[in-house]
Amino acid sequence: MINENFSINMNWSMGQQDSGDPTRYIALPFQAHSIHDGQVLLMVAGSTETRRLPVQLAHLLSCCTGLRTIAEHARHAAGAMRLPHQQVAGLKQPLQQLIDAKLLTSERDLFENLAAGDDANDDEHPIETLFIRTCARPETLRRLLESLARQPEGGLKRCVIIDDSKEASDRQATREAVEAARSMFGIGLHLVDHARRRALLKTIAHAVGCESASLEWFLEGEADEKALTYGAGPNLSLLLGAGSRFALMDDDATLDAFVPEGSRNRPIFSPEPDDRLWLPDPDAEVPGSDLGQLDENPLSAHARYLGRRPGDLLDADDPDRSETLGQLTPDLLHQLTKQPRIRLTCSGVLGDPGTEDVQWIYGMPAEDLRVLCSSEDAYRRRVFQRRVLRCPQRAVATPAYGLMTTTLTGVDNRELLLPTAARERNEDMLLGALIAFLYPRALHLTLPHALYHMRPKPQEWSADDLDRVRRPGRARYLCAWLEDLAPQCHTRDPQARTDMLIAALRDLAQQDRDSLKAAVERLQTELRSNLVQRIQRSCDELKPPDWLRADFRRVMEACATIPADEPDRLDRIAASTQRFAANYADKLPDWCRAWRHCSDTGIERLLETAGE
Repeated sequence: MINENFSINMNWSMGQQDSGDPTRYIALPFQAHSIHDGQVLLMVAGSTETRRLPVQLAHLLSCCTGLRTIAEHARHAAGAMRLPHQQVAGLKQPLQQLIDAKLLTSERDLFENLAAGDDANDDEHPIETLFIRTCARPETLRRLLESLARQPEGGLKRCVIIDDSKEASDRQATREAVEAARSMFGIGLHLVDHARRRALLKTIAHAVGCESASLEWFLEGEADEKALTYGAGPNLSLLLGAGSRFALMDDDATLDAFVPEGSRNRPIFSPEPDDRLWLPDPDAEVPGSDLGQLDENPLSAHARYLGRRPGDLLDADDPDRSETLGQLTPDLLHQLTKQPRIRLTCSGVLGDPGTEDVQWIYGMPAEDLRVLCSSEDAYRRRVFQRRVLRCPQRAVATPAYGLMTTTLTGVDNRELLLPTAARERNEDMLLGALIAFLYPRALHLTLPHALYHMRPKPQEWSADDLDRVRRPGRARYLCAWLEDLAPQCHTRDPQARTDMLIAALRDLAQQDRDSLKAAVERLQTELRSNLVQRIQRSCDELKPPDWLRADFRRVMEACATIPADEPDRLDRIAASTQRFAANYADKLPDWCRAWRHCSDTGIERLLETAGE
């Protein structure tokens, strides 16, 4: 229905002074289409009503993108619209009319709507299962198990070590490390190596009537692929932990959790991840003695948020919700009103960041990099030590996935989740993208603490790493492909979305090779360009000394470089993408049946079927 009677007083040159009303408002997300006589037709997201109003007012509404008081909106809009200072007070009346027309919503109404949509809170129980993925690293596995034994009671019932070691000697060393740790625990300690997981998959395949090779592909991938089976641990965890919430971590991290200065407990909603970066003094002990320690089991911190909805993050007794809602945007507001769940939770990292390249550091916010400007020697020692502290200062809930499973990841696996690629770097990023596709507007929350992470043989970066050419691979393309596919599927039913994914993957497998290569190249060009722009922005804001500015330019040049072998590499990526798409589509129905069987059976009975 078109509302023809929506009139606004557009005389902005006069108005009353601000009354000091502390109520904050934000615009509802909308679309506006220009028509004649300086008018627009406007529709608010989620509404079937069309409103007609002056284009100047639509412009004013588009300036109200954050939670602000009327006075703050007036000042912000005047600046954005380049109005003279004397017209600021005159914006109060049209802003009030936008409020009366329910095009601006108050913080209180927003809070009540989010809280009212929340279902019964059934997530007070702890996370009962921790999966640890290990591969030929018994020393760090022992270190992790010792740190687990030191933790306060957190409700954990079992720890499942998934050993991906290929050599018999490595498997024996892992078994010895697990056996030596049994006396430290009052919980179940289970080891699943290659032989045991094959037995598990064979039992599950028999129960659901499929070939065990179909399920094994999700753990082993293609035999001729050279990449390690990084996805085997997450995928087996999804099967064994079906129907529950669980936690997953790597063997070279520990559960020793540290808190950066300025951390606060109040969570926030944000359209993007809000990680901070600290580069420790290379002469200081890592972890540093100046850091506080988390006063609870990190698993308990994950359990507090995993599976929750937006209303659960709002404290009804807190009169000041400015932090929780302070980064809200109209688009994020629209996503939150659909009551998404927090499907993934992540801890930060202290130590090795878990990335091979150093260039991303130069694209972090300038404020985080200011410590590098003191001297050239101190700068190089800080950066090249390959030690960071990276995490947010508050628990950040966002629909934007920047998932890394290096330290500790919580997974809400009570509803069907789809497996990531078995042989793939960035397998954690692809897992996040698949969850986002299956459950639109799902949230990812990063916690304001960092877990210690150090590889068995500590590594450093060198000056040569600044010149490393960026080579995004298959997983990055599939993540972008899923993001483009998601809006084309309107149902929210996970099975219907899975069926659409299967059809789309089969189509991808048959796509003309040249057009797929072009699509991969477009993505890589976009990724290169975005990183260069972030680095340039950080450099401009930092205003570094010349010796540091030279390295910024050096990194930007490397990020923008197109390798000589790019055509051949694009062909390999396109070919492997199509092979993967065909296999994934063919085998995904078996995965879904296996997941449901495992959910009905439960992890205790599943582990019993294959013995120790």
